Amino acid sequence: MKLKIGLEMNNYSGYKISQKELIMEQAVKSNLISINAQTNNDLERFFEKSDLTWKEISRRIGFSSSIISQWRNNKYPGNNNEIAKAVERFLTIENRKLNSQKKELDFVKIGNTNKVFHVLRTAHTDGILAAIIGDTGTGKTTSIKEYAKNNDVIYIESNRTFKFPVEYLRKIHQHPKINKDGRGTMNALFSDIVDTITGKNIVIVIDQADYLNLSAIDIFRTLNDASGVGVVFVGLPSFSATLRGNEAEVRQVRDRIKVKLELRPYTIDDAKLILNANWPGLNGMSEELYRCSNGSIRLLSGLVYNSRRIISSPKSEVTKLNKQVIKTAAGLLDVRVYV
Repeated sequence: MKLKIGLEMNNYSGYKISQKELIMEQAVKSNLISINAQTNNDLERFFEKSDLTWKEISRRIGFSSSIISQWRNNKYPGNNNEIAKAVERFLTIENRKLNSQKKELDFVKIGNTNKVFHVLRTAHTDGILAAIIGDTGTGKTTSIKEYAKNNDVIYIESNRTFKFPVEYLRKIHQHPKINKDGRGTMNALFSDIVDTITGKNIVIVIDQADYLNLSAIDIFRTLNDASGVGVVFVGLPSFSATLRGNEAEVRQVRDRIKVKLELRPYTIDDAKLILNANWPGLNGMSEELYRCSNGSIRLLSGLVYNSRRIISSPKSEVTKLNKQVIKTAAGLLDVRVYV
């Protein structure tokens, strides 16, 4: 049957539509296919420049990896537009993340780093108890994590929610260096950990040790005695005060600590090393950033992050770092700056 404009015809559902309506419907479908194809290409480009796997990308989009794979290959039998919209939402957020300012400074070895490395190596090699004490922002945790990249370290971060020694034993038992399930009684966990690590080239590091209670401190001392593996306590000056206590558990640990390092705030020379690696060409502004950081690398990182956001803002009238930008950045961190 020949079709003429204005002549009605049946579609597959039996509903009568005109040729004009049919052409419009096909145009819409064609447009949606084109939009989906563009979204697909955008997703492929994102995958190429990100570190995510397709499984991780699919999970973040909100669909299984098999469905996303079918959609990418134009084989998905369901609602393709629904997936395309989910992909667009995902790409909007993730591209913002890729284009945003780095939250942390790149690692740079400074004076405190070398001191921390020395204590870790000594405890690691000799199997002793050691302690590293320092205020926030002195580079303790950053240095430990850098050391752990190239050495066998069981790194455990304490927190206020841990009340009993068995909770720490479970964390150690489940650590990738041991890779067990964390199940069992306290005695069973302790014995299995000792059997697994004895004779191995491992050091145990307990960060935020100021949260440890007396029984937890003692279990790490006992673990060192039983396995011969080095144990390093890392904490704030309050942990140093704890070690001066008269409790039996504390005296047992204090008498066995062979090396104790007390870190001082980072220096202007350290600041210049860090800033030259992370924001070259600051010249005199390095001193200003250091002054406003109040001796804390963590605050320095926050100042750099906020300063870059201020300068890169579309509404910003400045293109280079100056004292006013740093002062504004410090205000966002609630840091008191003395003019």
